[in-house]
Amino acid sequence: MKKKAQLKIWTTIAILIVFFVILMFGFIFYTQVEKISFERTQREAEARRSIDVAQVLTNLPELQCSVGAVERGICFDYYKLEVAEESINDEWLYYYGMFGYSDIEVKDLSGSGKNFTLYENQGDKTSYTTGFIPISIYDPIERLFSFGVIKVKSYYGQ
Repeated sequence: MKKKAQLKIWTTIAILIVFFVILMFGFIFYTQVEKISFERTQREAEARRSIDVAQVLTNLPELQCSVGAVERGICFDYYKLEVAEESINDEWLYYYGMFGYSDIEVKDLSGSGKNFTLYENQGDKTSYTTGFIPISIYDPIERLFSFGVIKVKSYYGQ
C-alpha cells in the first residue's frame, strides 16, 4: 500500500514539474511576443515623429509662398527659406518646442540646387529616423517653381 501511495506522490510531483515547465515556457514566449510588439510600436511612433515635425514645418507661415489662390500643395518661398535659415537659429528656443531633437533641411532639387539647413539639434541622442516630404519652391522674382524636398532627421533614444 505504501508503494502505491509513494508512486502516486511521485506521479503528482512529475505532473506538477511538467506543468510548471510548460507554464514557464508559456510565460517566456508571451514576454518575447510583447517585447517585439512594444518595439514595433516604438519604431512606428519614432517614424511618426519625423513626419509630425515635417507637417509642423509645412504649416509655418514664415515659409509658405503666397502666389494667389492657386493651390500648389506644399509650397515654400525661396527667399523666405534664405531668411529662415538665420531667423530660426536666432530664435532656437521658440522652435525647439515645435521641432525638439531633429535636423531639418530643405533641398532645392532643381533651379538653384541650394540646400537650406533650417534647424539642427541632435542633443545627446544617437538614434534617428529620417522622413522626406516633396515640396514646391517658388521664386517670386523669376516667377518660377522648382521641385524640392524636406528632409527631417528626428533623434530619439539615449
